Amino acid sequence: MHNFFEQLKVNIQTLNNENMKSVFTIATTSKQEKEPYLTPIRKSDFFVVCGCVIFDQSSLMEIIEIIDGAVDYIFVDSEKKIPLRIHHELNDIEDEIYNQTNTGDI
Repeated sequence: MHNFFEQLKVNIQTLNNENMKSVFTIATTSKQEKEPYLTPIRKSDFFVVCGCVIFDQSSLMEIIEIIDGAVDYIFVDSEKKIPLRIHHELNDIEDEIYNQTNTGDI
């Protein structure tokens, strides 16, 4: 998992070097794998995007700590089969991520 977070930091730096709006996506899937993985960096005329696919929420807060303030937008796509919750009493992950971020938009 250490390599995942190191590569995530490299990808974020690459996004920032593009001098364009940056987007980071966090997705879940019901497919079970042991480790999260990063999606390729893609560039359009207007923005540059990369992201990750996670299989449980154990690494979510560390991902947010790395990307918070480093990207312009964070998009979260969560399957209902794998609910992402930072606090068990919350029903909506977007609200909590919004509350946790410093400068990014959701």
